[in-house]
Amino acid sequence: MNLQSSTPRKLLPIISQQLRAPYIMCLLFLGMQFPLWAQSVKSSSSINASPRTPKTQVSPNKMEAAITPPNQTTSSSGNLSEYVNPFVGTGGHGHTFPGAVWPFGMVQLSPDTRIDDSWDGCGGYHYDDSFIYGFSHTHLSGTGVSDFGDVLMMPIGGPRAIMPLFNPYNYRSNYDHSTEVAEPGYYSVYLPSPEVKAELTVTQHVGIHRYTYYQSIQQAKFTAKVLIDLNHRDYLISHRMEQLDQHRIGGWRQSKAWANNQWVYFVIEFSEDISRIITAQDGRKMVVEFDMNYNNSSPVSDDKLANQGLFFSEGHLCEIVAKVGISFTSEAGAMANLNAEMMGDKNFNDYRVLAKQVWNAELSKIQVTSDYEAQTFRVNAQSAKTDIEKRKFYTALYHCMIHPSLASDVDGRYRGRDQKVHQVGEIAANVVRVSTSKHHKVYSVFSLWDTYRALHPLLSIIDPKRTVDFVRSFLLQYQQGGKLPVWELGSCETECMIGYHSVSVIADVILKGIGVEKDVQGGPVYPFDYSLALEAMVHSAKLKDSAFLDQQGKQLGYMGIENTAESVSKLLEYAYDDWCIARVAYVLNKDDLAKTFYARGERWKNVYDEKTGFMRPRVNGGWLTPFDPKEVNNHFTEANAWQYSMYVPHDIMGMMDKLGGVKATENHLDSLFSADSRTTGRDQADISGLIGQYAHGNEPSHHMAYLYNYCGKPEKAQAIVDRVCKTFYKDSPDGLIGNEDCGQMSAWYVMSAMGIYAVCPGSNVYTTGVPQFYEVEIQREGKTPFYITRGSLNTAEKTAEPLMFNDGMQGNLAKTSSKGLFNLGDKPWAAHQMELPKESELPALPSINDMKGTFTQQQAAWEEMKQQRTLEVGNMRKVFTAAELTVSHQQIMQGDGIVFSQVPAADRDKLLLKTPKQSIISGFVSVPVLEGVRTFRDSMRVRVSVPKGTRGVLEIRVRNTENRSEIAKKKTTEKIEIAGKWVAPHSLVGMLVVPAQTEEVITVDADGDKPYEFLIGYDAMVSARLVDVKVFGGLPGSNPGNIIGASEWSTAVYNRKENNYKVSLGEGVMPHPQYTAGGIGALVDEIEGSIEWRAGGWMGFYDQDVVAVVDLGDVKPVTQVSARFIQDSRAWILLPRTMSVMTSTDGMNYKPWKQEIAFKDAWENNTTMIELEKLTHTDSKGIIKPVKARYVKLVVGKYGKLPGGHLGHPYNGSGYIFVDEIEVR
Repeated sequence: MNLQSSTPRKLLPIISQQLRAPYIMCLLFLGMQFPLWAQSVKSSSSINASPRTPKTQVSPNKMEAAITPPNQTTSSSGNLSEYVNPFVGTGGHGHTFPGAVWPFGMVQLSPDTRIDDSWDGCGGYHYDDSFIYGFSHTHLSGTGVSDFGDVLMMPIGGPRAIMPLFNPYNYRSNYDHSTEVAEPGYYSVYLPSPEVKAELTVTQHVGIHRYTYYQSIQQAKFTAKVLIDLNHRDYLISHRMEQLDQHRIGGWRQSKAWANNQWVYFVIEFSEDISRIITAQDGRKMVVEFDMNYNNSSPVSDDKLANQGLFFSEGHLCEIVAKVGISFTSEAGAMANLNAEMMGDKNFNDYRVLAKQVWNAELSKIQVTSDYEAQTFRVNAQSAKTDIEKRKFYTALYHCMIHPSLASDVDGRYRGRDQKVHQVGEIAANVVRVSTSKHHKVYSVFSLWDTYRALHPLLSIIDPKRTVDFVRSFLLQYQQGGKLPVWELGSCETECMIGYHSVSVIADVILKGIGVEKDVQGGPVYPFDYSLALEAMVHSAKLKDSAFLDQQGKQLGYMGIENTAESVSKLLEYAYDDWCIARVAYVLNKDDLAKTFYARGERWKNVYDEKTGFMRPRVNGGWLTPFDPKEVNNHFTEANAWQYSMYVPHDIMGMMDKLGGVKATENHLDSLFSADSRTTGRDQADISGLIGQYAHGNEPSHHMAYLYNYCGKPEKAQAIVDRVCKTFYKDSPDGLIGNEDCGQMSAWYVMSAMGIYAVCPGSNVYTTGVPQFYEVEIQREGKTPFYITRGSLNTAEKTAEPLMFNDGMQGNLAKTSSKGLFNLGDKPWAAHQMELPKESELPALPSINDMKGTFTQQQAAWEEMKQQRTLEVGNMRKVFTAAELTVSHQQIMQGDGIVFSQVPAADRDKLLLKTPKQSIISGFVSVPVLEGVRTFRDSMRVRVSVPKGTRGVLEIRVRNTENRSEIAKKKTTEKIEIAGKWVAPHSLVGMLVVPAQTEEVITVDADGDKPYEFLIGYDAMVSARLVDVKVFGGLPGSNPGNIIGASEWSTAVYNRKENNYKVSLGEGVMPHPQYTAGGIGALVDEIEGSIEWRAGGWMGFYDQDVVAVVDLGDVKPVTQVSARFIQDSRAWILLPRTMSVMTSTDGMNYKPWKQEIAFKDAWENNTTMIELEKLTHTDSKGIIKPVKARYVKLVVGKYGKLPGGHLGHPYNGSGYIFVDEIEVR
């Protein structure tokens, strides 16, 4: 396998051009068979195919602007929406919704079956539910937190339609899935309670309802009723709802949930005159009534009713259509949106057809031919029902086109992150020749921790214009809100998840040259201000710098668990983001900045533990102990060490070097995929879809299978990917193995099914797998499609049984069935570039004079031959024999296609692979590791070690922070020189004496094989770094040879205890296994837990009274007992109900103190807060009086069940009590 680096220093790099010249080519002609071929075929009987015209796509912009309903087409590519199943993900834990949505539109009009904030109700709908509460206009697709559900509407009526109907349990209706219909842009269901068929469709800014009231049959007069509920789901801050005229209701709702200040304005236009309005006392709900008179109307035939699946005798049907325009800026904006998109005399069906046509245009950007289609002729209607793989693909692609969602009105107005209304183009460009189009769109709902991995790389291929608008939206948020989005929702930054992954998306766009045009002189015109983008990227990174500082302000090379929660995951993802910033800085000729951020990108090495081979939490300068790579805890983000230890997408070669090389990396991957799937520690619902410890149900694992390519074993990657595609994605409501996460889960499938995946967004390189489809066509604006096809088709009987590990093969991949789609064995699949042949490469046409007959006959014959030649050339492909495991973005956007074929085992070493490599040597050096006991009684040994292979100077700074007057006396067993002089030997056992409140510096030869040790007997802060470092060894491509540089710091704080108290817990009292604070002694270790409770400094107890007994060692006078508690209501951590104290001299007979503390219940306060409570022993007169005691018993009353209104109440949850530190005076 040849490893190559792609390090172009230009905005539009052509990564593989230098490799093309030596390629051996074979031309594929019509009717001729070659080992490598790339003709499109639809039948398995022959590879010959008749000439065809490349498929074209309808411009979605034209569709969006269309007023007249487009004609429906019956071609396979024209009705791709028929393959979409919007119910996929509505069951299980997918959290999707089935309602009507326009591609990336502002409105997501869908039924709501949940009115609480339950986890499986995040999308508003769950397939297992039995009731529908109504239809609201905004929804989130696949998130793990609930929000949206704005402006609920519900048709009401029937025997239960008595007033008041404002209780959701009164106006809800049961329903049956057999009456539901869902397709892109349309949803319908029959509601038995009001006897109404509800239908929904949409445009970009408008939701359209059609309610058919079957109660109106045979009634000359009928009153139709529609309920509007502004109080639905999240907390309502302010609102207004009023009648505007005879047909319209308008208003707004300002709400608070995940987005803490969300505004939605609306205008509802009804098809009938409003007869009356009944409003709830609080004004949050109303019922709108319409009196219908059918004396002069025509009857509705039985045929129409039968076609709708319902049978009634001849009579009349009442139909109400409501068009709801929404806006995030103003009621006038909602009205403008409504008027702009509801032009003419179009009816509900017209808009339904229009939505379907637009969806077909979007879905046709990728056209796939399945093996099912290629082998057997199928008509489209039959194929749409039975071609499961194609249904899975287009359903996934559909889910990739819901978010991000449009946030600007038709006139370009939008609500900024500063909560002010802005106009697109209002902020002037400050760089010459930067495109300042005022007509771009602004978007919201950026789930970037998820979507930077696959969704945004996918959209950079199939929707580059919208991708540019995403970045423009990022920069507007930076200018108006002071930072790039992390997880932005409704013009609010939720700060959900970790990293600053908007920089990944920006870097991907800049480095791919997306949106760059040329001016009249041929110079580049950039789609946005690149300098502003780099400024915003750097600013986002520096916002996290405080987590890398110790108490004295020294720059640490890691984040310790005492500094932040999820420290390992954060550092790894920050490192990748910093690498993205370095890439952009480099192409913008900011070399110093690039070097700085390339070095930051290597900080991942500071959490790699050479002894365990895992990324491991750092605590107090050392490693967290004990360590279990299967444990799910607060040091990783929704994952464990197995699932994060291979997250170094930007430095794969460096990671492999640390793991011990190519074979060691392969072995690590084998262990990952074959390990016991059980995890330890906290239950984490997001960790699902397990193959070994690989968890496909959550994003950190998504790139892992493709790492086998870098080990020279792509067949193992292909087997895992094939298994995931076939078993974790289904055409059913529970068809997603985890949260859809705003398109990321589906984007992984779309990319992988095409045979490519972006392991490292920002590198311009896609790693190859093998296509799940016989042929893939990626449509490109102004160009012929990019073709992806397999070089042969296995015509044997197919099976859906996946390729799996055989436990008897020690981690090697083997087929579980000889009927598997891909015959892997020792023959991996690889990609071969294919191109349309140039005229110069073809044999010359005969001269017209060589034709027989008259001149006219000669001319006609020559023209016929020329046309035939053109036809044949259109079906020729030039295929390069070089086999590649990566494909560049430029190949996809500028080339003609790739052919996948199986590579013989003998040619495995000829596989070509490109991996990202930084363009500037950073001089990065890993920080030392400090090991010692955090608290000690007399003296304690400190050990300082450095990475293997490191030579240089170890600088150690020891500061005595002792405030006590008595300093430990010198106990030197070997002579030691300090204050900047060289010290030997490397291992030193002796007391290092440093005067109180002073600092001494030790410099010693660093040796990766020999740690340096010393003793301390006082409170101390110890910091260490490496200087003048030389690092030896490494894999090719991983900065081999000598690197001269210095490391950042490692810092530890050690405390000598004043007392030697011991503590025990009462019978049956046990801390939660995730919140032990390192052991029971933490309650009296004289170290106070910080406000960041996830750092592990607090002991947590779930739903139990806490009884702790402190043994003072001997009888002493005691006057006061105090304890600290922390509250974070959102995490179910609450203050206790009571606290009391009892004391004893013998540990058996206890006397209670008179005082007892009753805590105020403040569960509605979502601010994390620490509370210190003290109890003092007094006599009968309330005068402080010491009591003699050896044993002090602290009794803390549990909080109990969470109250109604708390997020945990629907789960019947109880509160945690977190305590630290108990102090006895």
